[in-house]
Amino acid sequence: MMMMLIAAMAVQAATPPAGPPTAARPLKDIPGVTVSYYDVAGKNQKQIKDALKKLRPVGANGEPQAIKSSWDVGAGVQKQTEGDKCTIIGAKVTLEGKVELPRLADPAKADADTVKAWNEYVARLENVAALDFNFVSDRMPDIEKALTGQTCDAASGAMSAAVDRLAAQERGYMASLAPPAAAPQK
Repeated sequence: MMMMLIAAMAVQAATPPAGPPTAARPLKDIPGVTVSYYDVAGKNQKQIKDALKKLRPVGANGEPQAIKSSWDVGAGVQKQTEGDKCTIIGAKVTLEGKVELPRLADPAKADADTVKAWNEYVARLENVAALDFNFVSDRMPDIEKALTGQTCDAASGAMSAAVDRLAAQERGYMASLAPPAAAPQK
């Protein structure tokens, strides 16, 4: 029994902690999302981390906030007017997302281990951003449903309320994910 317990503890210790799940779609495949990059200089992991700290605000965890993202929602509606009553009978909602990610300015000047660690770090950042935008994008039909059937006068308020609900859901979802790994360090 003790041997099984020790073996189980060894397996558990050797298992890396679970990170966030893999995004269903990469950023490039999410409609309405634009990706831009900022250059980070450095030849080794310490220089890169120092450069990130200079370029980005530091979060509560003491690490630079390497990702900057924002989103907004636009809507086109179909109206039907009968007499003096205007009703939204259909809506098409679109996501306008922006994400800014780091890019190693000159990878040829860094050693192979540093480039490998950097690429793994950026892949994790891209995955977290993709999880976020997938979550938001997948909920566009909820906003369309919230608009459909509203009076034309109430549509703006319904849209605002639906977007506020989505923003709250997004905050909860992102908080439920394991935080991305810290900037590469050595």
